[in-house]
Amino acid sequence: MSYEAMLEEIGIPSKNLKNFCDNNGENSCKKVINSNNFVSDYLSISKTSFIFFSFQFLFLIISLSANLGPENLYILTILHFASLPIVCISIYYQRFIVKEFCKICLLISTVLIAQVFCSSYVFFIKDIVNFQNVKIVSLIILLVTLILALLLGELFYEYLKNKMKILNDGIVNLKIRKNVKLFKLALNDSKYYKEFSKAASLNFESNSSNLDILVVISPTCGHCKDTIGLLYKIWNESNKGFNLRINFNIDMNKSTSELLEIHLLLVNIFGTNSHDYFIKCILDWYNQRDISILKRCDIYKRDIDLIYTILNNQFQWNYSNNIFNTPKIIINGYEYPEYYERNELGFYIFDLIEMFELE
Repeated sequence: MSYEAMLEEIGIPSKNLKNFCDNNGENSCKKVINSNNFVSDYLSISKTSFIFFSFQFLFLIISLSANLGPENLYILTILHFASLPIVCISIYYQRFIVKEFCKICLLISTVLIAQVFCSSYVFFIKDIVNFQNVKIVSLIILLVTLILALLLGELFYEYLKNKMKILNDGIVNLKIRKNVKLFKLALNDSKYYKEFSKAASLNFESNSSNLDILVVISPTCGHCKDTIGLLYKIWNESNKGFNLRINFNIDMNKSTSELLEIHLLLVNIFGTNSHDYFIKCILDWYNQRDISILKRCDIYKRDIDLIYTILNNQFQWNYSNNIFNTPKIIINGYEYPEYYERNELGFYIFDLIEMFELE
């Protein structure tokens, strides 16, 4: 389970995880696993569970090999109970932060809870083990095993990352990736959003182009910074040759007051200032995550009713099209092909502008 979750986090396709987490065409695990790490920048959800289960396995193997007896397993009981706060944090994180449950994360939590019940039965109800019989060597094995599990988790994670990099490098080096006709075929084979023209977006005007590129972003999304910066750069380099549109994705009925205020500030900054000024402010926000930056940028009076209408219409359009993850790039109604890197859009933009002009 932890291995499959780690594959998802790194970006290696996993058929087992996709089948298990699939929910009406949407991967219910992807949003949670790929969101900000809930333990720390070092320990993600997948890596934390992988290290924990690896530690238990190694500890059991070493303990049995050393003939230390059942008393040594008392230490595992303590660890099982120590995992309960992590389980609670994980469920809270899914329910209230990401606002979506991850099936494989819940399965891992269920296994941890089951271990607690088993340990309670063996060590407290049956009173099989006496803590006083735990030997010093057990504590030494505990420390050694913990170090081994941390190293194993880090090495295996880096191995998967390198494997993913090799796969990506192999694809990037293929000349086929720079063939705009094949990119267009891949684009036409992607998911199509029928009501694309009705998206209530923040619009960057173009020179009467038939090419529309919509990006759905969130101020709390780490990858959105690079995406919006890239698209705005391409838009300028193409001499405003396509219509660039931005949708935010906030449910105002469930949002925190601070997150709602951030969205209100951004929409008002866009509507009352130049495009360059808006991009500068939003990129500064992504870099520092300090709301005072946006407050300094927002120097004009708000039309609060209009802003609420814009944000609500954007969310309703996103929701009706099952768009929950950000960033999401949509080109003339077609989702950006998943096997192409976002920064490769610059290879095709002028050809795409010309192609759609002829349609």
